[in-house]
Amino acid sequence: MALSLKELTAALDRLICAVDAGGLGQLDIDGVLDFMRSFERARNRMPVIDHQIIADCDRRDMADHLTCRNTQSMLTHLLRLSPHEASRRVRAAAAVGARTTMLGEAMDPVRPDLASVQRQGRSVRSTLPSWRAASMRSTDPAMTPWMYEPLSRR
Repeated sequence: MALSLKELTAALDRLICAVDAGGLGQLDIDGVLDFMRSFERARNRMPVIDHQIIADCDRRDMADHLTCRNTQSMLTHLLRLSPHEASRRVRAAAAVGARTTMLGEAMDPVRPDLASVQRQGRSVRSTLPSWRAASMRSTDPAMTPWMYEPLSRR
């Protein structure tokens, strides 16, 4: 496991050096666009590891071991995250991370479709149904989701 992380870090260091040395300038427009898409797919897959780390921390009661109130508090102090970001990561891990029963049997994530999209590195936003995106842009009150209506209409 430590070797894999060292390899990832070394590969990222090489990529940063290549970009700093003007590597993007050697690509044509299509090449830069392909690079951007590939890099974004890789970036979108990183939370999959976060979810596993958070689940492992919960399983081992690491927050209690480090005298923190909960996993969110532990992440805030250990990684110097904002409380909002730590909370977001814990909620995301609960929604799309792997789960187990009390007997240790594997369970599907709460949001299996979202978990699958994230593992593939696709943008979550690109998976929204087009009707939902259109309804969120609509100015017609009949088409506006109830949560965006003024309180006076509810």
